[in-house]
Amino acid sequence: MRKNKTMMYYKIIFFLCYSLCLFAQENEQIQSQLQKYESCILQKKFLESCEYIYPRTFETITKEEFAFAMEQTFNDTTVQVRIDSIFVQKYGQNFSYQGGNYTPIKYSTMLRMSFKEQTDSDLMKITLSVFKTKYGDKNVRYDSITHAFFITTSETMLAIKDQYSPNWTFLRTASKKAHELLPKKVVKKLLNKQN
Repeated sequence: MRKNKTMMYYKIIFFLCYSLCLFAQENEQIQSQLQKYESCILQKKFLESCEYIYPRTFETITKEEFAFAMEQTFNDTTVQVRIDSIFVQKYGQNFSYQGGNYTPIKYSTMLRMSFKEQTDSDLMKITLSVFKTKYGDKNVRYDSITHAFFITTSETMLAIKDQYSPNWTFLRTASKKAHELLPKKVVKKLLNKQN
């Protein structure tokens, strides 16, 4: 009887060690993919960045259309938008559902936005007020010398590895569209974790 308990104890220890090693390996793969994705975004390689976006995203828009829209945003003739940094705050607990693996990632982005032509101070005040309302008082700063807005956003994305994505890819979870691409139970689990 004692031998069975000892054997059971060793099996549990082995299982826990195996699980921790597997989790660490998965996290390393996620981090590697995320670094490549971030690098593409920061370097404005938007078409290349599509390789790291959850493939079902492109069921309603092509990768080329997505990249073109991003280029238009970042190459606007009146407003200069630049992503200064992307910072991972926390990797959530990995979970599985129907053969798919999911890991929530809380991250923040520092955006820099400035008008290419001189604009009057009233417009800047109104713009600052709008940004503070949308992103929160502490997350928006205006530099009157460079005439630039600095905006910090905090969001959650989901690292996904499933039948559509054999490698880890990413999906911002804030939009309703993202919720339509995921199984209902995965969305429910995400929403419960965010509350």
